Amino acid sequence: MYGVYFIKGGMYTLATGMARLFQELGGTIHYNTPIDELLIENKQTKGVRVNGETITADAVICAADFPYAMESLIPEESKRGKYTNQKIASMDYSCSCFLLYLGLDKKYEDSALHSIYFANDFKRNVDDLFEAGKMPEDPSFYLYRPTLKDSSLAPDGQEGLYVLVPVPELSKFDQWTDETIQNYNLVDTFS
Repeated sequence: MYGVYFIKGGMYTLATGMARLFQELGGTIHYNTPIDELLIENKQTKGVRVNGETITADAVICAADFPYAMESLIPEESKRGKYTNQKIASMDYSCSCFLLYLGLDKKYEDSALHSIYFANDFKRNVDDLFEAGKMPEDPSFYLYRPTLKDSSLAPDGQEGLYVLVPVPELSKFDQWTDETIQNYNLVDTFS
């Protein structure tokens, strides 16, 4: 009853399965179609505006970043309740993350499906992320090897690796360039 579920084929299988069910139930999916506005009436989302066209819906799911969605997709502050531009600007945010999805050209010795590596000075690592807004010199990171659970996710003799490294959120650190990533030395961290 409790625990974590694994979907054969990974999260993409969940997305394609939900899309297929939605279409079987009569729904239509519009890909690559930016939303101009979420339409709010009586504190309920009633639809969206796309390219000037109003599309009503019984339910709307918005998976956009919260501050972006509130400020850009609900332009009238009066329809956002307590979430004024000033309130949103004053909010504290969690850290961001640097993700690597790697296809490896060989299999490595069996180890854990999930691994978490903590920085030697974990307190400094967290302070760098949340207080100083800088890239930690000694990062903590999480590794996930889905091919240990589902070999169909990589060709024979190869495997996939997911790497998640916490980094400062964008209001504190936004100097993401190829040079920044190279200087952060993430490749050496994982080799």
